Amino acid sequence: MKKRIATSLLLVAMLASASCGSKTTTDTPVLSDSTTTAPSDSTTAAVETIDPLMDDLGEFDFENYEYRVLSVTYDPNSYFTLFDSEENGEVLNDALVRRNLEIEERFNVQFVASEDSYGNNYTTLQKSVRSNEHAYDMIQLINRNAFAAAIDGQLMPISELTYLDPDKDYYLHDVNEQLSIAGKQVLFYSEECLHAFQSSVVLLFNKEIAKDHNLGNYYDMVRDGTWTLDRYFSDSRLVCTDVNGDSMWDDSDLYGTAVCVDAYFPSIYNGTGELSIRKDEDGIPYFAAISSEKMTEVVERIIHELDSSKHLYYTESQSFAAPVTAFAQNISLFTAAPIGRMTPLREMESDYGLLPFPKYDESQEQYYSRMVDGWLHVVPITNPDPERTSVILEALASGSARYVIPAYYDTILNNKVLRDEESIEMMEIVRNTRIIDLGELPWYETVRVRYTTDLFYKRKGEFASLNAKIATRIEKEINKTLDALDSIG
Repeated sequence: MKKRIATSLLLVAMLASASCGSKTTTDTPVLSDSTTTAPSDSTTAAVETIDPLMDDLGEFDFENYEYRVLSVTYDPNSYFTLFDSEENGEVLNDALVRRNLEIEERFNVQFVASEDSYGNNYTTLQKSVRSNEHAYDMIQLINRNAFAAAIDGQLMPISELTYLDPDKDYYLHDVNEQLSIAGKQVLFYSEECLHAFQSSVVLLFNKEIAKDHNLGNYYDMVRDGTWTLDRYFSDSRLVCTDVNGDSMWDDSDLYGTAVCVDAYFPSIYNGTGELSIRKDEDGIPYFAAISSEKMTEVVERIIHELDSSKHLYYTESQSFAAPVTAFAQNISLFTAAPIGRMTPLREMESDYGLLPFPKYDESQEQYYSRMVDGWLHVVPITNPDPERTSVILEALASGSARYVIPAYYDTILNNKVLRDEESIEMMEIVRNTRIIDLGELPWYETVRVRYTTDLFYKRKGEFASLNAKIATRIEKEINKTLDALDSIG
């Protein structure tokens, strides 16, 4: 039975969403307060309300400047238009319009927006830089391309974007810390990048299948720390059934998990706190996977599950939508998906819930939630006015935290993308425990693609031998990145 969400819960969710950019790390996820209490005198306890999500920008008049934005073409089934839209009564769309109009009127600018694929956007950036052309004030890239562009000196150094205030609550401090190298901040995420929220990968479970098999309350397992790999794999195997008894495993049977390789496997080992690339105490990256006994054990466990049971139902290797569609047809107990790819589940007849990926074991102190792709707007090095651009970027970050993030919660609730109070609680755990593996950014082709393609999709080779093959190349690429960072200052 589908539950309606109480108004009070919605307000709590909005406040929680606003605080996810607070100064936290994945080790100490907390929610920030939205008010500050002033000192009291002998007669009066005065309370001064301070909005931590409001920027400290002063007055600027940019003389009706056309602020040109190139964004990514969004999948209409999961994403939306960021600029150049009109009010239409849709909560999220109208919040974006309100944010944009506020900035246009406040600073006397006009947003002029266009969209293309993230691959074409990267090509456009490269061509603009080579020709020293100021085509766009900001361009949206997938994070691995953005990272490469920053390392190559194609982006405006963050130090020159003088009106950015990354200490503000509307910056994603947990994520940004992970994107620094050798003490230098390569990329900055703020709440303007709603895709950072949408690209956090979660597990979804079919409540009716769980009830039919007496699997217990998964929400309580998350809360009490017993939601672990052992429990996840055990339940996944338990429900696996050759429904028609023909010994031919196909779409008519019941599986533990419907999986897409790209969404699923890295999220499993990241969920145990394992990263292919880590940083030492000086912020220098190193290839951690080759010497991590725990990561080796986890990856080998995944491969064992592939070999020993039929409980994993494979869909297309890089299609996030395919396993969600299969899950909606009651083919599996679990599926994995980025938050932004859950929209097709609105029409799912069976009830379902949301969970973080399981811990390694009960001794693991917290959950970890993989953030994949994370498209973000960056500033080309050819931009002639970084001051003006930084003002608009800062205003977009603040406006997104105040208007867009709460509207996104409202949208996924009212459109039945999430159906119960507990799923909202679980989603906040996911948002407060995001991790990014550098093996998915500058060294994406060398590390993550080799893992998902060779080990899990093609089923070729072993983890230890693959790490030995790629280790030298990774070391060279890391050193090349460090040299590049030194040269660009």
